[in-house]
Amino acid sequence: MTQHKETTIVYKKAVEADAARILELLEVNDGDRENFSFDQFVVAKDDDVVIGCIRIKELVSGTLELASLVVDENYRGKGIGKKLVQEIIKQYKKRPVYLLCALENSDFYQKSGFNIVSNEILPADLLALYNRILKLPFAKDIKIVSMAR
Repeated sequence: MTQHKETTIVYKKAVEADAARILELLEVNDGDRENFSFDQFVVAKDDDVVIGCIRIKELVSGTLELASLVVDENYRGKGIGKKLVQEIIKQYKKRPVYLLCALENSDFYQKSGFNIVSNEILPADLLALYNRILKLPFAKDIKIVSMAR
């Protein structure tokens, strides 16, 4: 009889040793690598291998933006993304957190307490980012929405 190793996914703040794998996940999945800093991330690890990541970026005004949610394709559909969102927002319970996403992904974030908001209430630096995203080639084919928690 073969014994199967039980895997346990661990969620924790990223450390410098995780940086290369985080960058790899972001690159493969066309994630946001702008102003990369490993200490902005929470990671999901399986057997000490980073299999997912998420970060909160603090913009110039102090606005918090949830970004860079990526889960390795071999681990998708197992609730890891949802757990990453929950883990990182625990750190910011007393401050509003914003995100920009495709409308088709908004249901996922609503399950973690985010709501679609009017762009009129966005802090200026996040609104500028939203307007910059709208000009990117991929954005012409999707509806981008703003969300807050």
